[in-house]
Amino acid sequence: MNEPKLLRESLPAEKYIRSKTGISRSGTMRILSEMKAGGSIKMENGMLKSIDKVYDIK
Repeated sequence: MNEPKLLRESLPAEKYIRSKTGISRSGTMRILSEMKAGGSIKMENGMLKSIDKVYDIK
């Protein structure tokens, strides 16, 4: 969500995450699906619209 609005609205979240992490497409899609189902994020047409829950991962 710290990226410019133009980038967020033009690049699907899955592609952005893969470019930064190297995680496979299926892995990225699984994680995004779980986060969406759990209410952590909101997406529309593959674009990240909001992050509603933030977890401290250690």
